[in-house]
Amino acid sequence: LLAVGQFAPHTLAGWQRVRPTQASAYADKATLLADLNTLIDGTTGDIALLFKGSRSATIETLIHDLLETR
Repeated sequence: LLAVGQFAPHTLAGWQRVRPTQASAYADKATLLADLNTLIDGTTGDIALLFKGSRSATIETLIHDLLETR
């Protein structure tokens, strides 16, 4: 789980209570984008990504930036 924004630490805390797996919180989308690119580059084969955010989070800008770097 990769979470970004003001409430990311709370999202991670809830996630890890249910599913204690690797998760990271990011204060901003630029830092998340850098780590996401590193994750993708280190993956062989197909990869599926699910982006979830409120309209105010403007997650589409993160997706746009990710596609621009690929």
